Amino acid sequence: MKDQPMFSVVCLTYNHAAYIQQCIESVQQQTCKDWELLILDDGSVDGSGEQVRPYLKDERIRYFYQENKGSGRLSENYNFLLSKAQGTYITILEGDDYAEPGLLSSHREAMLGNPEAILSYNRVRVMDPGHFWEAPKPSDVEKDPAAFANDPVGSAYNRLFYSCFIPAQGTTVRRDVLLEQGGFEKVEELPTVDYPTWLKLASVGSFVFIPQTLAHWRRHGGQTTKMRVVKLYSPMIPVFEQVYDRLSPDIRSHVQVTKKQVMQFWAENMTKILIRGGKYQLQSRAWKEARKLLLESFTRWPRWLLFWRFQAVLGLIFSVIHIPWIHWYQMFSGKNSSE
Repeated sequence: MKDQPMFSVVCLTYNHAAYIQQCIESVQQQTCKDWELLILDDGSVDGSGEQVRPYLKDERIRYFYQENKGSGRLSENYNFLLSKAQGTYITILEGDDYAEPGLLSSHREAMLGNPEAILSYNRVRVMDPGHFWEAPKPSDVEKDPAAFANDPVGSAYNRLFYSCFIPAQGTTVRRDVLLEQGGFEKVEELPTVDYPTWLKLASVGSFVFIPQTLAHWRRHGGQTTKMRVVKLYSPMIPVFEQVYDRLSPDIRSHVQVTKKQVMQFWAENMTKILIRGGKYQLQSRAWKEARKLLLESFTRWPRWLLFWRFQAVLGLIFSVIHIPWIHWYQMFSGKNSSE
């Protein structure tokens, strides 16, 4: 392998024995051959390493193993891979996801065709158990092309302050820019690294969106529970405030939302997330955990969320007398829903 490949594909894996071979082979099958694949195994105990071993005959693939650090230290893991990378561009592909053959060639064309851009990203196919969809939606891109291109620089904040519209799978960043900005962003106990990193990069340069489905994102049952959403967004709220406060006057001139609007949105949204999490715990008969989330919602919620206030009070009563939420909901609505 030559000293500097165009792409360093960074792959963090943990207990992905059932999927890691498909991930590796999807990189080997790229039409663009100018890549290296760096795999960090975060202490897998399911034999993932044995699944990787046969592929190490390919000199472009390097494998690293460490004792488990957990999802709260993702930035450390990604920055370790960044320190080992030699490519011009860093491309993300986790061990349970996989790419279409044209992923790297499409990003090469996007980045070389837009030399001022610091990041390119693609549409992904999201695969929940029994449910599939694509993101970002074409209609969303058409409504707000400036935000999706971050052009002028800072425009992406008009959406990033409300949701992470950039999927990690396949996203490609200039390595020199990522290093200059201190690498992947660290937020204590946050079980994701992409969202805070995109928030940091949105003030640095423009993006390129590739409107093709070039990667597949597996979301397992354990990933999509209400509890993971609580753990994801709770540490992010102070991050939104800090990012907004650091915006330069030039960048802020392209941000159409105020800090007050952002914080009000997340106060309301976090209240709903906590109450949904509490109802989920009620259904799981985790009474103590349900009470903890529902009580926390009282410390956050805006006063005008009367319907949600009613649900929180009702949920607290149920957590004491040990009634799953679904029983009450079915009794009065005739529906089968956790919402």
